[in-house]
Amino acid sequence: MSDAPKISVLIPLYRGRKTIKSCLESLLAQDSIELEILMLDNGCPDGTGEWAGDFMAQQTSVFTWKILDVPANIGFAAGNNLLYAQSTFPHVLFLNQDIELAPGHLKILADALERHLDWGGSPARSFENPTSNRNAL
Repeated sequence: MSDAPKISVLIPLYRGRKTIKSCLESLLAQDSIELEILMLDNGCPDGTGEWAGDFMAQQTSVFTWKILDVPANIGFAAGNNLLYAQSTFPHVLFLNQDIELAPGHLKILADALERHLDWGGSPARSFENPTSNRNAL
């Protein structure tokens, strides 16, 4: 899968126990791409982060995944910033926990972005590394 588009998917979690399963299943159903799924347990009072970790641990997917944990809710923007700092792939998708992606959706987005940068997405820049040239989908 080395020629497949590589996408880091960033999902801050908070009170999403009712929706996270569908979101993760839609990610696991993606094909022809390489995913790094990064989630943040943002002080979830309903156990969303723990449930998501248990769910992912049971999967046989070739995608890599990780859950970061913070002691208290740091907010949506700070959570995304923390996840972004941990991401390693050239494309980055900021995804809400209640979103379900259609099969093949990420491959279509990544292919379009690689062919036509002016169509959508934007270069993601980091204050810590302003020369970074990663694409936000």
